[in-house]
Amino acid sequence: MRWLILTLALTFLTVPGVLVVAVAWKPGNEDELHLPDTDEERKVAGIATGFVQQLVRGRRVATDGAVEVTNVRVRRKESAFVWFTGVSPGPAFRVSLGYVEDEWRVSSYGSFATG
Repeated sequence: MRWLILTLALTFLTVPGVLVVAVAWKPGNEDELHLPDTDEERKVAGIATGFVQQLVRGRRVATDGAVEVTNVRVRRKESAFVWFTGVSPGPAFRVSLGYVEDEWRVSSYGSFATG
């Protein structure tokens, strides 16, 4: 009888707990803007910013005011993406990076329309 009561008690306590967690927990959305907040994200954003500055100095892209990082996505030690505003053509400019031989390297870049 004790085991039956214990099993029922655990069942009735577990189900509401799981429901509360399922309703309250919301994982990050890929569409939300995310500024760099970890060391790895700051490192990637710094590399991408340096690359964009080289493009501006070499006149391969122009600026529309201040160039700013608006979004950073790092996917483990595989790939990373950094979005900028203030780069023309725009309205958004993305730099993609790959993790090669124990360091982040720019793999592609380009502008795209949003909306």
